Amino acid sequence: MITGLRRPAHWAAVAGAVLAAVLIWWLPDFTLPGDVLTSGAGGAGLLVLNAAAVMLPGVYLSQVLTRREVHRSLREWVRGLPLPGPAKIALVVAGIAPTVEALTGFGVSLLVTVPVLLALAPPPTALRQAMLGMNIMPWGTLGLATVIGAALTGKEVAVLGTATAVTSSLVFPLVTTWAALLARPRRRFRTAAVAAAAGAALSLGLLALNLAGVVQPAGVLAGLLTTGIGLAFCAVRRSRHGAEPAGRLLPPRAVLQAYGLVLGGIALTRAATAAGVPSLTLHAGNAGFALLSSPGLPLLAAALLLDRGRPHGPDARAALARAGRPLLALTGFVTLGRLMADSGMIAELGAASPGAFAGHRAGRPRARHVERFPHRLERRRQRDDDAAPGTPRPGRRRRTWFAPCRTRGGPPRSSLMGGPG
Repeated sequence: MITGLRRPAHWAAVAGAVLAAVLIWWLPDFTLPGDVLTSGAGGAGLLVLNAAAVMLPGVYLSQVLTRREVHRSLREWVRGLPLPGPAKIALVVAGIAPTVEALTGFGVSLLVTVPVLLALAPPPTALRQAMLGMNIMPWGTLGLATVIGAALTGKEVAVLGTATAVTSSLVFPLVTTWAALLARPRRRFRTAAVAAAAGAALSLGLLALNLAGVVQPAGVLAGLLTTGIGLAFCAVRRSRHGAEPAGRLLPPRAVLQAYGLVLGGIALTRAATAAGVPSLTLHAGNAGFALLSSPGLPLLAAALLLDRGRPHGPDARAALARAGRPLLALTGFVTLGRLMADSGMIAELGAASPGAFAGHRAGRPRARHVERFPHRLERRRQRDDDAAPGTPRPGRRRRTWFAPCRTRGGPPRSSLMGGPG
């Protein structure tokens, strides 16, 4: 529905959930007892609550940062960095954009990256580079996708985060190199090496943080690590070219204050949980929601502290309107997943797939040819049954690579197997 009919994601999610419910009611192969339905509904509700507790405060914080011109000051700072164009593109794609996108999500990083990249490349190229900078998806919105995926699969968040970091280890260097080479620099090899190094720093940071169990703020911290390495490169470059005019290396105070509040809040809640403070956890089904462990609390606290404790009504309404459809789509897809898992649909699909694959590997006739020409299949089986044991099967004769061939105007040459021609 999304790709074929070009409908929004929440339409596809609701349609899928309704279709799954109809199939469960109609087909006797799929059953959903009342106790399983109640448990699954409670677990799905807590998964949606986990998502809403991060999405709504994140979008609200983004509205506050935009109103207080924090994003504008960040753009101006990136523009003034003493770096050549390709290196600055690599820093934006592998450092600045992942940091902003991992903090709030919902494409907020485009507010920062697009104006900067438009000053370095033509508009079509700049838009492609900005989209490539949104590659932090598993850790976007403070690792929301990884947390939800771990809850749906029953795995630990750190285990799934580490596996995702290993799988994505080559994505970030390749994407960063691609974005830098889109600018068509003069020194392509040097540009590719610098961009690949920036992407590798992001990959290594993500892997180390996920191995340490720091999954939710891993995108922010890894992006800050890559940005710090880029700033160190700027400092070295400035020391070598002392006469070169350059902007300030440290980010503006407003940017440091906003990101420091969020990261400090996350560290404070983790320390409180480690000290034994109750996390106020709700459990239903195989899911849970811990208020003190949710990153939504530091996001909301940072937004309120920036506004001196007074909520801003227009920003709150804008956040609700902006996050409403994604939340509806997430609710539909989570409901669809629970219906398919609890009714046995996923188990049936998993049991059918290995059989079909084994049949293909065992040399069974192709399904397309069986459906179109069943008489040929029956004729071939009858011919094989009538043939004497050891009799080679008739078929179309093909020339192999060692078969004898005749030279132009001369006798046949000997085959490569050593026999006569």
